[in-house]
Amino acid sequence: MKLEKGRGTKFIKALAVLIALVLSTVPVLADQGETGKSIFKDGISAYKAKNYRSAKKLFKQAVEADKKLLAEAHLCLGKIAIQEKKWQLAVNHILAAKKLGLAKNKEREADICLAYILAYGKLLKGGAAKRKAEKPLSYRVSASIDWLDGLVVPLTTSNVSDPERKDDFRINLGVGLDYVKKVKEKGKVNLGYNFYQSLYLDATYLELQGHTLGGRYTHSINQDLNLSVNYGFNYYSLQSNKYLVSNVPGISLFLKEKEQLYGQVAYNYSDNDYVFNDDQDSKNNTIGVSQYLFKKNMKDFISIGYIFAKSDADLKRWDYNSHTLVLSGKYNLDDKNNITAQIAYANNKYQDNDPIETAKKRDDDIWSFGTQYSLTVNETIEIFARYAVSDHNSNITRQDYTSQTVAIGTNMNW
Repeated sequence: MKLEKGRGTKFIKALAVLIALVLSTVPVLADQGETGKSIFKDGISAYKAKNYRSAKKLFKQAVEADKKLLAEAHLCLGKIAIQEKKWQLAVNHILAAKKLGLAKNKEREADICLAYILAYGKLLKGGAAKRKAEKPLSYRVSASIDWLDGLVVPLTTSNVSDPERKDDFRINLGVGLDYVKKVKEKGKVNLGYNFYQSLYLDATYLELQGHTLGGRYTHSINQDLNLSVNYGFNYYSLQSNKYLVSNVPGISLFLKEKEQLYGQVAYNYSDNDYVFNDDQDSKNNTIGVSQYLFKKNMKDFISIGYIFAKSDADLKRWDYNSHTLVLSGKYNLDDKNNITAQIAYANNKYQDNDPIETAKKRDDDIWSFGTQYSLTVNETIEIFARYAVSDHNSNITRQDYTSQTVAIGTNMNW
């Protein structure tokens, strides 16, 4: 096929212009890639010189010039965040780099960075815990606001057998002081004082103040068995009047049966002196057995326990035997949030006839449930919300009722 002379000349000219345009574009694209790499190298130099602000700008400029550098830029920005101790930002950049895809050597570098962040975080927490453990003296303050349902109104001759119950608000305040001292290699002594005060909006006749002095000595018999001996002295006053004094010595064994499985046996004796009513003075014996199953993190657990208590009062109508089954557990949502829960059943059988319904011996079946959500704000402050309900089923009318408590509060430790 022959082209006309005029047309052939025009076609050749157009083809030459097109080839020239294509050829002129290739160096431009190559120059953009080379420019991005050059800027990236400048960013690396700034990073090594610890000029992190300039390095971050250069890495971003390099990506603008060459998008292929995005993954490696994320990795470098993550390394800068590590140096600046911006841990979450570092993790975000490094994970973005891995998602985009890295060369094998850079992938390994990213994994090392993530491992470092994890290890350093644990080191910081471990160091704080160690400093806290090594400090012999610590202080505690707690406060909560409760709403309670099922409170007994003051008894009169007309309502003594079936008292009226109501709801109210209560403020709880607590202050504690603890001292810990190691004794040689296997022993530890804990000494403490606790103060407690409750304040009611309306039911001021129930306001209680408590003082507790206590001590415990723990001895590690071997790596799997600990023996503890404890003593507590309690003094309570009701509406600023002396109410109850008690002495409580006890002993317990805590045994590691196998990995993640632990058992505990405890015994306590309590000598109670009721100031307003000598007939209620009692000597109580309590023994409990518990089994704990922990998860591998040794923080989450579930436990089941049985408690037997026998009260020997001066007046036999206050004598009782109690059997209690308890199921409880704790679950950590993360390092700062956890939930605890407990359900229990107790049967209390009194040994003599009731002082008001004199034809009956009191027999109580009590079901209770409680749960608490806690948030650790920092090393010092924890805030919590709690709910509890108790259903008392009794053959004695005044002891047959249901009570509830809703609470919000805080615990502080130094």
